Amino acid sequence: LNYSMDMLKNLIDFATMAEPLMKSSVPQVIQSLDDLEQNNVFKIADISIQTLKKIGKTYTEEEFQQIGDGLVRLTGLLRDLTSPESLDLLEKAARLPGAVDLDAAKPVGPFSMLGAMSDAKVKEGMGVLLELAKGLPAMKKS
Repeated sequence: LNYSMDMLKNLIDFATMAEPLMKSSVPQVIQSLDDLEQNNVFKIADISIQTLKKIGKTYTEEEFQQIGDGLVRLTGLLRDLTSPESLDLLEKAARLPGAVDLDAAKPVGPFSMLGAMSDAKVKEGMGVLLELAKGLPAMKKS
């Protein structure tokens, strides 16, 4: 009985000491959780978990290990692609398919290629293509 009374006294002392801390920290925790909810962090976490479940059902452990290794390399690639010049090029390249009518493309022979070179846009496009071609040898295995 003495032990129980001591424990009850300790619990009361703890509650008395913790009350001021709880009064200030609980509203802060609630505010932090509200901020997370307002910024859709919980929705993103839920979607991420659902996606991971789908991945877990779809791929074997070995396949997922390979995907993980690939993601590490892709992360390095993303680092390289985030330079302003790379992003500008990628944005322009992404808009290109919507800016041209590929259905209007016709077969081209040597003479029609020569004739197309009188078009300023074709000349400029060939210039861009040649500049890109200069960088292609870097893709060869050394």
